[in-house]
Amino acid sequence: MCRLFQYIGAFQVFEQVYVLTPRGGPLFSTETVVTYHYHQGIELIDISYTAIIGVLLFLIVLVLTVFQLRVLRYREND
Repeated sequence: MCRLFQYIGAFQVFEQVYVLTPRGGPLFSTETVVTYHYHQGIELIDISYTAIIGVLLFLIVLVLTVFQLRVLRYREND
């Protein structure tokens, strides 16, 4: 269960990257999905593209969560 929270937390990394490198570092080398989502939505005001990124990010986390829970449940049954 702990790994599940680590996966979700990895997708939520925003503050550290934004505080240390507000523009994504040299050539966007430190940019994550969440900072890209912020850049598109807040700075460029591209709402439709930002909504698509948000939905895709939600679906990715949902699929990883369901997969991880099924793997954990399978291991408990053995």
